[in-house]
Amino acid sequence: QPFADPLPLSLLKLVVKDRYVDFDKVYGGFTGPTGLQDDTKDFGTEFTLVRKDQVVRSIAITTEAQWIRCFEAWLEPLLFVYPHCKEELAIYRSNIMEYFRSGDPSIAIRIDKDARSKAANSPFDLSSQDNFRTLLLKELLHVSSKKRSAPAPTSTSPASSSRSAKRLDTPCILWNEDRCSEPCKNNRKHGYCSECGEQHKAIDSSSCYTKLTTR
Repeated sequence: QPFADPLPLSLLKLVVKDRYVDFDKVYGGFTGPTGLQDDTKDFGTEFTLVRKDQVVRSIAITTEAQWIRCFEAWLEPLLFVYPHCKEELAIYRSNIMEYFRSGDPSIAIRIDKDARSKAANSPFDLSSQDNFRTLLLKELLHVSSKKRSAPAPTSTSPASSSRSAKRLDTPCILWNEDRCSEPCKNNRKHGYCSECGEQHKAIDSSSCYTKLTTR
């Protein structure tokens, strides 16, 4: 079955086996076939044997838009193989999006990695609020150990209001890929290209779409 953002074969095999999939490699797979290599065989010389389906670029995701694209690319084949997980993963996605709204995307990205890693290695309900609270507490302790003197802004603070306004003024990446309907589920702006700012979708312009897919 064709997917909007097909995964490299090596990552697709992990999906089928219900194993952990590194979104850094999913994102790297969007940019080209070269980069860090998995499953290589070193002969102790200058030569290394690499299977074609195992060559995967790894690029760290750092933004909400990058995570959304990787999640959707992972979700499509996963639900094709495990359709019974649809409700659980819909709740999971909603929970992760709430953490992105905290203002620091690295928090949501780390929680996601931790949660999906646990789910791949043990019985772990991704839709469980108790499980999320445990992961959030772990992350908050991690953050507080680095920034003990910096209190988190409340949802009613000017900083929070400024972030919300910025989100509403940011073009929707998924809309630019023709994958988001009204109203925007991520509270992003529709009607404007995320790359040039003009009133068209990036997918409708070859130059803009090239920029979008190589972010």
